[in-house]
Amino acid sequence: MGEPEQKTIGSDPIQNAPVDGSDPQAPTEPTQESELDLVRRQSNEYLDMLQRLKAEFDNYRKRKDKERIQMADQYRGEVIRDILPVLDALNLAVADTTHDSGSFRRGIELILDNLMTTLTKLGLERLSVTGTPYDPSLAEAVTMVPHAVMPEGTVVEELVAGFRLNGRILRPARVVVSSGLPPSNQTTSTLDVPGGEST
Repeated sequence: MGEPEQKTIGSDPIQNAPVDGSDPQAPTEPTQESELDLVRRQSNEYLDMLQRLKAEFDNYRKRKDKERIQMADQYRGEVIRDILPVLDALNLAVADTTHDSGSFRRGIELILDNLMTTLTKLGLERLSVTGTPYDPSLAEAVTMVPHAVMPEGTVVEELVAGFRLNGRILRPARVVVSSGLPPSNQTTSTLDVPGGEST
């Protein structure tokens, strides 16, 4: 009967296996080449993401530009359509050769009223500056003249009308401003006084 086989301690692969189950032959850290591949892959992903974002932004900008142009064209069309009746009335007034001066003037005044009504609907407001203190934000002083009634710095006359559009000055008025009272001619009167003296 043969002797039982003795096992040497530490020779058993199971006993020699690492406790954490890792392969002792496998490298414990990634190689330099694998790290470089990871960085390259991440860089490509970020680049693709940026390119997609740029393309989306370009499409958004183009779409907004197109919408803005369409809105501007639509608004201009609405303004022109509202003014066309005024243009028609002016053409009829010019073409009418049978009118007298009075009726022609009344017709022109009616056309101007209609035009101002249309422009007022669009937010236009005529500035009223005559008789008020001169304000350079509302009017442009063309000249100054003496005035017997209006004090210095008051708007005497409006040469060109000014307008405000939706609260913003569209065109300042051109006005004449008072420089104050006109110079008076001082005359010295002489009075005959008994004794031959005069004052």
